[in-house]
Amino acid sequence: MLVLNRKIDEEIYIETPEGRITVKVVGIDGRSVKLGMDAPGKFPIYREELYRQVHRENIEAAADKEKIKKIGKIFGDLTDDDR
Repeated sequence: MLVLNRKIDEEIYIETPEGRITVKVVGIDGRSVKLGMDAPGKFPIYREELYRQVHRENIEAAADKEKIKKIGKIFGDLTDDDR
């Protein structure tokens, strides 16, 4: 992990083939640091807790999909014509 010290209004640039990502320190309040980020639209930016929640929900949804497939195998694949 790269660790950098930055002061308010200082920026970090991350160059990618798709464009530049800019991270700027916009404020410091006690132990809280406020960061501003500018990135091309191809780069979604998530807070850690939201990313983890979405990831967990995706895993649960995939597990549910597997359960549905197993139930389908038990009862056979039914189409609207079979009902």
